[in-house]
Amino acid sequence: MRLREFAELDLPEFAHYRAMPEVARYQSWENYTLEDARRLYTAQLGMAFGTAGSWHQVAIADKATDTLIGDCALHFLEGEELEIGFTLAPERQGRGLAKESVGLLLDHMRRSRVLAVTDAKNLAAQKLLLALRFQKQAERDVIFKGTDGKEFDFVRNSASS
Repeated sequence: MRLREFAELDLPEFAHYRAMPEVARYQSWENYTLEDARRLYTAQLGMAFGTAGSWHQVAIADKATDTLIGDCALHFLEGEELEIGFTLAPERQGRGLAKESVGLLLDHMRRSRVLAVTDAKNLAAQKLLLALRFQKQAERDVIFKGTDGKEFDFVRNSASS
């Protein structure tokens, strides 16, 4: 596994795994299309890395083939705060690749405070965040995709890194 910038050639695979119901289950999107992927990619090209308020996708690629296997999202907040998200193609899940990817990203970004939000039912994401020394900070009731649910906020401060 390696982290790298997204390439236009990644977009079909990116749209493919994001369109899978088991991937979209805990994500904000449904029915992700190649056009959705193109819009995100184009928006990212026009934005300077680290611009406050912007999101930036980082590709998770297979080390041997450079094929896209997932992505990490970086949301640049005020000051040194960063929000992260992560998505891995289903056939690559359960092998520690997301933990390795997010860990590398956190080491590289060196932000004073990193946030992550996850669905209360997403036990795999919670386990990954706790393993990377995030702490559950808050929980709230939400309506997510038309259904009552609960979300957890996780935080990792540089003091706990």
